[in-house]
Amino acid sequence: NLNNYSIPSSIYLLRIDVQGYELHVLRSSENLFRQHLVHHLIFEYTNWGTTRNVHKDIFGYTKTILRAKTFYALHPNKPIIYGPLNDEDLNQFDSQHRKKRLQRDIYASFNDQQTIANAIPYSFHSSF
Repeated sequence: NLNNYSIPSSIYLLRIDVQGYELHVLRSSENLFRQHLVHHLIFEYTNWGTTRNVHKDIFGYTKTILRAKTFYALHPNKPIIYGPLNDEDLNQFDSQHRKKRLQRDIYASFNDQQTIANAIPYSFHSSF
Protein backbone atom coordinates (compact mmCIF):
# COMPACT_ATOMS: atom_id res chain seq x y z
CA ASN A 1 0.00 0.00 0.00
CA LEU A 2 1.80 3.11 -1.24
CA ASN A 3 -0.40 5.32 0.94
CA ASN A 4 1.56 4.05 3.96
CA TYR A 5 4.89 5.46 2.76
CA SER A 6 6.14 8.95 3.38
CA ILE A 7 7.24 10.37 0.04
CA PRO A 8 9.63 13.31 0.62
CA SER A 9 9.32 14.83 -2.86
CA SER A 10 7.15 14.69 -5.93
CA ILE A 11 7.19 11.80 -8.39
CA TYR A 12 7.66 12.99 -11.95
CA LEU A 13 6.62 9.68 -13.55
CA LEU A 14 4.96 6.67 -11.94
CA ARG A 15 5.01 3.51 -14.09
CA ILE A 16 2.64 0.65 -13.18
CA ASP A 17 2.76 -2.78 -14.82
CA VAL A 18 1.37 -5.44 -12.50
CA GLN A 19 -0.48 -7.80 -14.85
CA GLY A 20 -4.08 -6.76 -14.30
CA TYR A 21 -3.76 -5.29 -10.81
CA GLU A 22 -3.17 -1.70 -11.94
CA LEU A 23 -6.41 -0.48 -10.39
CA HIS A 24 -5.40 -1.98 -7.03
CA VAL A 25 -2.08 -0.13 -7.15
CA LEU A 26 -3.82 3.11 -8.09
CA ARG A 27 -6.23 2.73 -5.20
CA SER A 28 -3.38 2.02 -2.81
CA SER A 29 -1.61 5.19 -3.96
CA GLU A 30 -4.59 7.56 -3.93
CA ASN A 31 -3.03 9.82 -1.29
CA LEU A 32 -0.01 10.47 -3.51
CA PHE A 33 -2.33 11.78 -6.22
CA ARG A 34 -4.49 13.77 -3.79
CA GLN A 35 -1.34 15.49 -2.53
CA HIS A 36 -0.36 16.22 -6.16
CA LEU A 37 2.88 14.29 -5.76
CA VAL A 38 2.48 12.35 -9.03
CA HIS A 39 2.73 14.40 -12.21
CA HIS A 40 2.64 11.70 -14.90
CA LEU A 41 1.44 8.10 -14.96
CA ILE A 42 1.97 5.23 -17.38
CA PHE A 43 0.00 2.05 -16.82
CA GLU A 44 -0.55 -1.14 -18.77
CA TYR A 45 -4.09 -1.53 -20.07
CA THR A 46 -5.44 -5.03 -20.61
CA ASN A 47 -9.20 -5.49 -20.69
CA TRP A 48 -9.55 -9.05 -21.96
CA GLY A 49 -9.58 -12.13 -19.79
CA THR A 50 -11.72 -10.49 -17.13
CA THR A 51 -15.42 -10.12 -16.53
CA ARG A 52 -14.92 -6.69 -14.96
CA ASN A 53 -15.50 -3.56 -16.96
CA VAL A 54 -11.86 -2.50 -16.79
CA HIS A 55 -12.46 0.51 -19.02
CA LYS A 56 -14.96 2.17 -16.70
CA ASP A 57 -13.08 1.07 -13.60
CA ILE A 58 -9.56 2.23 -14.40
CA PHE A 59 -10.26 5.24 -16.63
CA GLY A 60 -13.15 6.38 -14.45
CA TYR A 61 -11.13 6.08 -11.26
CA THR A 62 -8.07 7.74 -12.74
CA LYS A 63 -10.14 10.59 -14.15
CA THR A 64 -12.61 11.27 -11.33
CA ILE A 65 -10.78 10.23 -8.16
CA LEU A 66 -7.12 10.76 -9.08
CA ARG A 67 -7.95 13.77 -11.31
CA ALA A 68 -6.07 12.87 -14.50
CA LYS A 69 -6.41 15.70 -17.01
CA THR A 70 -5.57 13.83 -20.24
CA PHE A 71 -5.02 10.28 -21.50
CA TYR A 72 -2.84 9.15 -24.39
CA ALA A 73 -2.22 5.72 -25.92
CA LEU A 74 1.37 4.69 -26.56
CA HIS A 75 2.26 2.69 -29.66
CA PRO A 76 3.70 -0.69 -28.62
CA ASN A 77 6.69 -0.70 -31.00
CA LYS A 78 7.29 2.86 -32.17
CA PRO A 79 7.86 6.22 -30.48
CA ILE A 80 4.33 7.36 -31.33
CA ILE A 81 1.77 8.87 -28.96
CA TYR A 82 -1.95 8.98 -29.81
CA GLY A 83 -4.39 11.40 -28.27
CA PRO A 84 -5.51 13.07 -26.24
CA LEU A 85 -8.21 10.43 -25.82
CA ASN A 86 -11.71 11.76 -25.19
CA ASP A 87 -14.54 9.62 -23.77
CA GLU A 88 -15.59 8.40 -27.24
CA ASP A 89 -11.98 7.46 -28.05
CA LEU A 90 -11.71 5.57 -24.76
CA ASN A 91 -14.88 3.59 -25.54
CA GLN A 92 -13.59 2.69 -29.01
CA PHE A 93 -10.14 1.93 -27.62
CA ASP A 94 -11.64 -0.42 -25.03
CA SER A 95 -13.92 -2.18 -27.53
CA GLN A 96 -11.23 -2.76 -30.14
CA HIS A 97 -8.62 -3.90 -27.65
CA ARG A 98 -11.08 -6.34 -26.09
CA LYS A 99 -11.98 -7.84 -29.49
CA LYS A 100 -8.37 -8.18 -30.60
CA ARG A 101 -7.03 -9.10 -27.15
CA LEU A 102 -4.49 -6.31 -27.19
CA GLN A 103 -2.49 -4.85 -24.37
CA ARG A 104 -1.27 -1.23 -24.48
CA ASP A 105 0.38 1.36 -22.32
CA ILE A 106 -1.62 4.43 -21.40
CA TYR A 107 -0.10 7.74 -20.41
CA ALA A 108 -2.06 10.03 -18.09
CA SER A 109 -1.11 13.59 -17.24
CA PHE A 110 -2.18 15.34 -14.05
CA ASN A 111 -1.10 18.79 -15.23
CA ASP A 112 -3.71 21.22 -16.54
CA GLN A 113 -1.25 22.70 -19.01
CA GLN A 114 0.16 19.40 -20.28
CA THR A 115 -0.30 18.78 -23.99
CA ILE A 116 1.88 16.72 -26.25
CA ALA A 117 2.58 18.72 -29.39
CA ASN A 118 3.54 15.76 -31.54
CA ALA A 119 0.65 13.49 -30.49
CA ILE A 120 -1.35 12.00 -33.35
CA PRO A 121 -5.16 11.96 -33.15
CA TYR A 122 -6.37 8.51 -32.13
CA SER A 123 -7.95 6.23 -34.71
CA PHE A 124 -7.81 2.51 -34.04
CA HIS A 125 -7.31 1.50 -37.68
CA SER A 126 -4.41 3.87 -38.22
CA SER A 127 -3.02 3.72 -34.70
CA PHE A 128 -2.54 0.00 -34.17
